[in-house]
Amino acid sequence: MVGSLEFKLEAPSAESVQLCFFDTCDKVETDRVELDRVGPGAFASCIEGVAHGQLYGFRVSGPWDPANGYLYNPSKVLLDPYSRSFSGDLDCKDTRWQTGVVQDGKFVKDTRDSQGSVPLSQVVLSKANQVRNRPQDPKSWMDKTGLIYEAHVKGATKLLEAVDEDVRGTYLALGSQPFVEHLQALKVDILELMPIQEFLDEPALRRRGRRNFWGYNTFGFFAPTERYRAKNSELNTTEQLEFAISKLHEAGISVVLDVVYNHSAEGGRDGPTLAFRGIDNRGYYLLDGMSGDYVNWSGTGNTFDASSSLFIRLALDSMRYFVDALGVDGFRLDLGAALSVGVIDGSPVHVAPKYAPFYLAIQQDPVLRNRVLIAEPWDATMEGQLLGQFPPSVAEWNGVYRDDIRRFWAFDRHAFGGFATRVCGSEDIFRVSGRDPGHSINFVSCHDGFTLYDLTHYREKNNYENGEDNRDGSVFELNCYVPNDLGISAAEVETLRMRLSRSLIATLLFSLGRPMLSYGDEFDRSQEGNNNAYCVDSYKTWCSWKPSDTTEFATRSARLRDELSDLFLPSFLAPRRSSPEDPFDPCRDEIEFYKEDGNVFMEDEWSSSPSRTLTIVRSRKIREEPTDSSVLVLIANPSFETVPVKVPCVDHLDSLEVVLDSSLKLGETCYKVGDVVDVPAKALLVLLA
Repeated sequence: MVGSLEFKLEAPSAESVQLCFFDTCDKVETDRVELDRVGPGAFASCIEGVAHGQLYGFRVSGPWDPANGYLYNPSKVLLDPYSRSFSGDLDCKDTRWQTGVVQDGKFVKDTRDSQGSVPLSQVVLSKANQVRNRPQDPKSWMDKTGLIYEAHVKGATKLLEAVDEDVRGTYLALGSQPFVEHLQALKVDILELMPIQEFLDEPALRRRGRRNFWGYNTFGFFAPTERYRAKNSELNTTEQLEFAISKLHEAGISVVLDVVYNHSAEGGRDGPTLAFRGIDNRGYYLLDGMSGDYVNWSGTGNTFDASSSLFIRLALDSMRYFVDALGVDGFRLDLGAALSVGVIDGSPVHVAPKYAPFYLAIQQDPVLRNRVLIAEPWDATMEGQLLGQFPPSVAEWNGVYRDDIRRFWAFDRHAFGGFATRVCGSEDIFRVSGRDPGHSINFVSCHDGFTLYDLTHYREKNNYENGEDNRDGSVFELNCYVPNDLGISAAEVETLRMRLSRSLIATLLFSLGRPMLSYGDEFDRSQEGNNNAYCVDSYKTWCSWKPSDTTEFATRSARLRDELSDLFLPSFLAPRRSSPEDPFDPCRDEIEFYKEDGNVFMEDEWSSSPSRTLTIVRSRKIREEPTDSSVLVLIANPSFETVPVKVPCVDHLDSLEVVLDSSLKLGETCYKVGDVVDVPAKALLVLLA
């Protein structure tokens, strides 16, 4: 396939741009064309006879002034930021990709030619097929109550024996019937994929003999990575991804991409110069006003300038491409606080997201403003903790939910109040900004940190496999470790640990807000204590697909949440209108909290609970029948002993049935109000009227 193509590059401060073509076999430069200046900072030319698969790059000339952020260096071959495909890899044994080196305390230009040491852009003349089977209007996605399933393409499907071996670990596996049916059993309505835009292995990782598994090191924001392409399929990479999305859409499951617009794979000044640094360093990156070096809000060496029109155009064009061309339903914005940037007196500062240029641009975009949008509301700085401050169209990963739930189940008596607040939708965080529980993405584990299994089995992180002497990963991550020295047998300790895992799942699924489950947690996936497995590509980061009690329990919990969806509508619960001394009236009251003796928690008891357990009674009137109500009772025992708990008195009810029990002991037992239930250690019971 051969055609006429316009090659264009936006480089506002550049003096000239050369388009370079490379031989597709040995990747040696064969021709150069000087692009015409077609406008302020824009260079373009129309080239005849360009073949599909042609390799190309740019060389950009301009000022070299590191103190003021100018790092133009025509010795470096640069990728097209808008390229749909790439060829080759970074040669980590060669440093010709560095744009400069430090000599006598100064950062001086490295004039070595980088060709042969960097990947190249590749011409793609074919177009993606027509988007099919788009799910229902995403405007109402926050009103739904289904599960979000965070998954890694390879990690979630590599061991899925129900599909052909050459399909496992690929995009095609995501669209396979066994995978889709598993998501449906968990009542998943959003599949959140960890990064699939083309990414790079960091040179330091490669030198340690490791690869980047997670993918949070993007350089190609318009290209699905080739790493997850099924090699024996006639479909190309983009077509395979589109196939998977279409199959998920047919099942009513939306697809959300985890996108990394906070930084690029170029790293710090000593990192590889791939594109942005050499095209317009000042336009793409946040720079220190004094030294011209990178502001590092991302913790990776650089941070994109999300207030720059150049960057905003790139990011939004990238998002629109995945929506329009492939049918993606939305995005999870990694380190979303780093995108909330403004400039005061020449220095970058965090601003409220609703005023940030990047988020304002999304709100005004006709394609993106109604997509699923989820922010990770923090970055790598203390100032970038912005939970609860995002615009109404953006939901947020609720890290406070994660921490408060873990504290409670670790039996911290000071955490009872936090637990109650989180289970009821985090009103203290979201109501003040005029939002509702649908904006809270609740989770107890995710890709970053301990898995659900490891939360209960490991006291401390065990990251030696990463090759950094266990220095990486959070030292302060809260866990719910069940120790060995409880005076019981090893088998009984293991029983407690697995029970606690199920209690955490039940807590997640019976909380107001959007629940998110990390892939493999329902199969007891363990990373053997590694809480930063970004470079581990093995059975530790692959879902086993071996069913367990946890699998069945998670499926049953999700099914119950779905059946009781009216109790999880995204609105905060009204304060109790009756006296605490009176029985709970489900026709009038929506929420109340009780101690193990059946008495109501008093305000001054939340900070240091006198009770070993917490009982939550909830009611939500069914709208079609205003006089009818569903009553849900949660009894949580985070302690290390069995506790007798009195079932609270509820008007108009004689008995309640145990519909879920994380101890797997009580079955479908019925209890009358006022009865005493022996609740096992680390167990959560769900009772229903």
